[in-house]
Order: sequence, then structure tokens, then C-alpha cells
Amino acid sequence: MATPEFVFLSQEDVVAAGGTDMAAMVDVIERAFRIKAAGEVRMPHKAMITWADEPGTEERDGRIMAMPAYVGGEFDVAGLKWIPSVPDNPARHGLPRANALVVLTSRETGLPLAVMDGTVVSAMRTGAVTGVAVKHLADPGTRVACLLGAGVLAHTQLEALRAVLPELREVRVYDPATDRCRRFCERARTASGVGVRPTAGAERAVRGAGVVVPATMAVEASFAAGWIDPGATVVLVSSLD
Repeated sequence: MATPEFVFLSQEDVVAAGGTDMAAMVDVIERAFRIKAAGEVRMPHKAMITWADEPGTEERDGRIMAMPAYVGGEFDVAGLKWIPSVPDNPARHGLPRANALVVLTSRETGLPLAVMDGTVVSAMRTGAVTGVAVKHLADPGTRVACLLGAGVLAHTQLEALRAVLPELREVRVYDPATDRCRRFCERARTASGVGVRPTAGAERAVRGAGVVVPATMAVEASFAAGWIDPGATVVLVSSLD
């Protein structure tokens, strides 16, 4: 047997290989879910290093997670996502809160297949999971959606909604950091062609939306159940809502 080719992919390489194609990512994630449903996925608990002084404060104090898995079927590959999160990186260092590295390994030989930047992959995967959920659970004629949080993940959540909701016309966004919310909406409106607009409060964003996606680092609930319209779909990306 020939030794498998090993590749290293920078973030630029990942993007050039189609890593930001959300429609393709939604399709891949849906196929992976089907493989999991068939019992061909092995995914042990993730390991976490934290500097928190007490349980539950890792979102504040930072953490590093190691997330291993094996996906069988057409993929037949094992991998690990190594993802540090340093909440004060943006304020202290002008750096992103999180970054990621992905390692892929051959199940057959145990030899490494790839080491790649995982930051784009991780953000796209998170968006694509929302896309799969909305594709199968939400009203396909949904015209109004809501995003709670205007951080990095909001970009891929919006892309996923656009990929699976052909009638989407309006996306309401709320983030307590009003300047960040405004900037996100301006960029997203220009890039997507959808009416992406900031709202003055979470309740205004949520009421009347057919799809609600909270994607925040909040340690308290960012919305109330009573704000959700009957029949609306809520995809909870936030860890603690």
C-alpha cells in the first residue's frame, strides 16, 4: 500500500478549496448526520482545559477543547478539532476570541492525512448545522428571521439561513453592543442582498420571526419563550441560553 499523501492547508487554502461555500457545507453536514443516524460515527466526550476558578466560568476565563470523532460511510476518516477560546482576546490583543486547528487521520493506517486551519471550517460547520435544522424543521416560505448576537458566528448563521430559505427577505439582528450590531448589519446587507437590520431590543427582533437563532456568549437567557410565535423554529447556537 502506498503511503497516503499528507497535506497542510492554511486558512487561505481552506477558502480556496471551497470552505466558504455554505450550500455545499449544508449538504456535507446533512450527509454526516445521516451517517451518524446509521450508527457509523464514534464521538467520545470532548476534553477541556480550563483556567476557571469555579465550574461554569470557562466562558469568562477561557478554555481549550479537544474534540475527537470518527465519521464512517463515504468519509471513513478520524479527526480532531483543537479549539482555544480566549474571551478577552479582542479587547486586549485585537485578536479573535477563538481559533481552531483540525487534524485528519486515516482509519485504516492511522497515518495523518491533513493538518489544516479549522477556524473557517468550525464557523462554517456551526452555520451549516443550523442550515440543516432549518431546512427540515422550519416553514420553507419563511420571510422573516432573527439573529441574537452579531459576533463572528452571526455571519455563517446568516449564510446558512440564506442557503435554505429561498423566500427570506428580512433578518432582524439584536446585540447589546450597538456599534458592532450596526456594522454587522451594514456588511451583511451589502454582501447578502437581504434586508438585514438592527433592532432596539431582543423582543422586537424575536416577535414575528419565523426562525430565531440565538448565537451569543451570554450567561443569561437572551430571549423569553413568550416572545416566540406559534410554529416558529428556534435553533439554539448559544451555549447557555
